[in-house]
Amino acid sequence: MNDIISLETPLALIVDDDTTVRTIMRSVLESHSIRVNEACNGLEALHCFEQETPDIIILDIEMPEKDGLEACADIRHHAKGKLVPIMMSTGMDDTDSINRAYQAGATDFVVKPLNWPIFGHRIRYMLQSAQAVKEHHATLQTAIRLGKVVERSSSEVFICDDHSLKVQQTN
Repeated sequence: MNDIISLETPLALIVDDDTTVRTIMRSVLESHSIRVNEACNGLEALHCFEQETPDIIILDIEMPEKDGLEACADIRHHAKGKLVPIMMSTGMDDTDSINRAYQAGATDFVVKPLNWPIFGHRIRYMLQSAQAVKEHHATLQTAIRLGKVVERSSSEVFICDDHSLKVQQTN
């Protein structure tokens, strides 16, 4: 199915107004075989999201024009943004900031300064989890469609000979 990501070449969208942070994130993610798109604010992030849906988004909270919380909520309102994992990146480690990130639709959060060696591994595991969720969602949608077919089918049963296709028995 096309909605299922390929873990061989996933795409990350890095959104941060700090060029240095974006550059280091790009380097770390590319070393884990993850393709990268970048945006410097929430408005640009939404544009990038609409151009090519990423497999994961790393979103800074405090940015000009549109902050990460607003951008996160906007992405979650898109049909194709429902299952994309979003990691919020913030310099604030207070409970209120963390709660606001989750309320906006974040999947997870990290506090700056980041532990760079662990960051790439954490993103990789988030991608694997997202893959499992998307596969489960696809399976569920298939089961729903099959259920509808069964509900709409007639209750008659015909048993046919497999060679001649002549009806041998009916209910």
